Amino acid sequence: MTLEVPETLSPIFEQHAVSVEHRLFLYRAFSRLIEDSFEYPTMAGVVEHGILGADDYEELLQQHDRGHRQNKSWFHATAYSSATPTRKGRALLRDLVAANPDWRDHT
Repeated sequence: MTLEVPETLSPIFEQHAVSVEHRLFLYRAFSRLIEDSFEYPTMAGVVEHGILGADDYEELLQQHDRGHRQNKSWFHATAYSSATPTRKGRALLRDLVAANPDWRDHT
């Protein structure tokens, strides 16, 4: 399954000054982080405390031919470790969740 960035999220990425070349990686990383953070009952909990698992993070880096340094604005991580969104990363995630109906809490 190939995830594409929904066009409706482009303004959010623009507001956060995310270049086009980084958007798909970040969208996929946040999508995986949301999947990995099933222990949080609300998206607010995921945004505040969610962590992208080490295996998932490394897999995404390989799939996108990226290194850890390219993500340092968005994630705190080292080789073979979990990735924790930075303050800037959590702000982007918060805005993406608010704009993406697939990522909102289902009430």
